[in-house]
Amino acid sequence: MTMMNTAVRIPAQREPLQRTARKRKIVEINRFCNLGYSPGLNLTVIKGYINYDKAYRELSELLEGLKIHFSYSNKLNVYVQIESFDLKGVSYLLKLCQILGQATRERNDINVFWISENGNKEIRKLGSDLSRLCGFDFNTSF
Repeated sequence: MTMMNTAVRIPAQREPLQRTARKRKIVEINRFCNLGYSPGLNLTVIKGYINYDKAYRELSELLEGLKIHFSYSNKLNVYVQIESFDLKGVSYLLKLCQILGQATRERNDINVFWISENGNKEIRKLGSDLSRLCGFDFNTSF
């Protein structure tokens, strides 16, 4: 009697998207812009010059990661310290506000810390405008 070795092929399984999103760390787009997402700490950091054209892929991934974040966590702290921005960068921040506003309406606990250094009035005004659009107050530091 001959024994046959039969191998059963198990298809490769993809990691669940939630697990993939949980692994994202700080990404330096260039020396002027840093984006960070640390799901274990419920933390997102946006710092520097927000130029949407140069960081389109990373900014889009961050938005998608945040949408997924609220499927397994109801808390998020967002630190925003931008030095300057372009019009497309503001459109990214508006999309971020839509996600955060929806999350607060779904009773998630979100804190946005808006940091403006050197008394930059444009950054301060942008923060107050975005706060109104989100539907909740930002914690501001000038």
